[in-house]
Amino acid sequence: MHSRLLTSCLVWERITLAPAFTANYVVTVHLKAEKLDNTGFVKDYRALSMVKEYIDNHLDHRHLNDVISGNPTAENIAYYLFSIFKSDIPELYAVEVSETPKTSAIYDSGC
Repeated sequence: MHSRLLTSCLVWERITLAPAFTANYVVTVHLKAEKLDNTGFVKDYRALSMVKEYIDNHLDHRHLNDVISGNPTAENIAYYLFSIFKSDIPELYAVEVSETPKTSAIYDSGC
C-alpha cells in the first residue's frame, strides 16, 4: 500500500530574535499515514491547531534565544517543534522552517 501525504502550512510572523531585530518564518508540518480517514484527511486541520497555538503563545514576539536551547537556527527551530509535537501527533514525520521563500531547513524523523 502506498503512503498518503498531507502537508499543512502554519505561519507565524514577527518573531523577535534579538532587540530591534525581527524575522518572519513559515512553519510547515508534514504528516503521513497509510490510509486517509473517513473524511479523506490524514488528520483534520482543526486537530493541528495546537501547533499554531503553541507558536503564538511561546514563540511569537519572543527572544528565541530564551526559548530554544542553543542557537535558534531554522534547523534547531524545526527540531524543537518536532520534538514537542511528535508524541501528540503520531502522523508527524517532518517539520520545515523557512526563513525566506528560497531557504528552509527540514527536520525529518526518517533521516
